[in-house]
Amino acid sequence: MKLSLDPRLFAMLAFLILAGCEYQSSITAPETPIDDQLLGTWSVKDPKDGPTTLRFRKLNAFEYLIELESVEKGKRVKEYGKGFLSVINDVHFINYQDHTNSRFLFDAYEFDKKGRLILRNTRLDVLADASSFSIRQAIRKQLEEKSLFGTTTIWRKNRG
Repeated sequence: MKLSLDPRLFAMLAFLILAGCEYQSSITAPETPIDDQLLGTWSVKDPKDGPTTLRFRKLNAFEYLIELESVEKGKRVKEYGKGFLSVINDVHFINYQDHTNSRFLFDAYEFDKKGRLILRNTRLDVLADASSFSIRQAIRKQLEEKSLFGTTTIWRKNRG
């Protein structure tokens, strides 16, 4: 597994518009209850620019308000949107949609034994206009082939 602590890479992959990495459909509808463990502020430290924070706040029983604050070119930048969870083959995914309600981005998540948030970006082999059904099929196939995940980022929960 390739580990990276570079928050800018996560920000680019998960929250900025990248051709081929965003989809018109979500993995599933927002039917999975929120995971209370995600709630709060998470951070990762960039040795050059300082900390990047990722906040999950409860929007309703099934959705989060998600905010990413990072440093780009020496300036603090905030990205925000909403998200909800999907579970495929016991793997938990965050469906992220930016504040313009444009396309979806997906990251798998889990917690390690130390309580850190592990985010893994997905490399799906489907077209941007794929249906939710096609996205789920691709995820199952790529999970079986062990070809779904790209970069992994480890986040620590802020206290207080």
